[in-house]
Formats: sequence, C-alpha cells, structure tokens
Amino acid sequence: MSSEPAIRIDERRLLALALCLTFAVAVIVGQLVRYQVVRHSETVREADELLQSNIEVPSSRGEIRDANGHLLAKDLLQWDIGASTRLIARPERLAVSLAEPLNQPADQILISLNANKKWVRLARGVPQQAAEQIMAMEEPGIDCAPRPLRVYPEGDLTSHLLGIVNEMGVGFYGVEAYYDQDLAPVSGILRVEMGGDGRELPVPPLTC
Repeated sequence: MSSEPAIRIDERRLLALALCLTFAVAVIVGQLVRYQVVRHSETVREADELLQSNIEVPSSRGEIRDANGHLLAKDLLQWDIGASTRLIARPERLAVSLAEPLNQPADQILISLNANKKWVRLARGVPQQAAEQIMAMEEPGIDCAPRPLRVYPEGDLTSHLLGIVNEMGVGFYGVEAYYDQDLAPVSGILRVEMGGDGRELPVPPLTC
C-alpha cells in the first residue's frame, strides 16, 4: 500500500523533468530558428565583420617634375624595424637571421632582443629589399614600419626653389610648401579577411 504514493511521486518527478527538457529543447530550437532563418542575413553579416579587418595602405608623397618631365623630387620607401621582445621565442636564432638584412653583428642584435623592455628598435631606414627579406621570415614579434624618405636627384642645385619636407612629412617653404596639399600622401584602406590566428587569409586567384 505504501509503494503507490512513492510511484506517483516518481511519475510526477519524471513528468516535471520531461517538461523541463522539452522546454529547454524548445528554447534551443527557437534560438536556432531565430539565428539560422529569421536573422540569417544579419548573422552572416556579423560573422563577416568579425573575420574582416581594415588595413591602412600607405601612399607616398607626390613627385615634383619640371616642364620637361625631369624628376626633381620623389619619395623612396625605407623601413624602421622593431621587436616586441616578449613575443620572441628564440632570440639567438632570430639574431643570426636578422644579421644580414640589417647589416649588423648578430651579437649586437641579440643584446637588443634580450633587453628588459617590451619593445626595442632594431634599425631605422632599412632599404626596401632588406625589409622584404625580414617580412618574409614571418617572425612573431618583429614589426616593419614604412617611412618615406624624400630625395632630390639634383641635390643643392634646386634646393632653394623646391624647399624641403620635415620629419612629419609636411612641406617647408618653396614648392614643397606651396603645393603641400596637392603633394601630401592620401592613405587608402584595404579590407581583408583574417584567420583565427590574426593573420591575413590569402585570396584565391580569380578564374574565368
């Protein structure tokens, strides 16, 4: 006689558990329907925004030429090389790899990489070819920042007329100052897709 109430209680518990599970499944299914059907386009757009990033594409200052097209002033791209020391896993090996493109002794580079600083500058004004060699290493912690160098092929011959460009990239007297707004570089924006490791994903080639 006493077993009947216990069985009824167990049945009620099972029924309550079944109702809870049914409710949970209904909530999950409702959320799936909401994101996969009702808000599908919005969800896809939000996912794309998380994977995409804007990269600034630097440009160079405009050239100056005479009436005959002879070059009087132009920008050459050079690079400043730095290192986030805490991200360098094997500084000894990296110092040896950087010695040639930086044209510095490996021991000197190793001292910089082992410095008790979060970030150190390894070199300024590195030529384009050497910078490309360093970037091809894809070493974590090494950053290459472009910096334009204004050059005047005619040297002092036209310096009084052309003026100069200061370290901020602003023209100072002469043609450089007068046409500064026209010559000043305008950076572009490149929207790329990033992988889970934060690196840019390669774009597949276009097929006809």
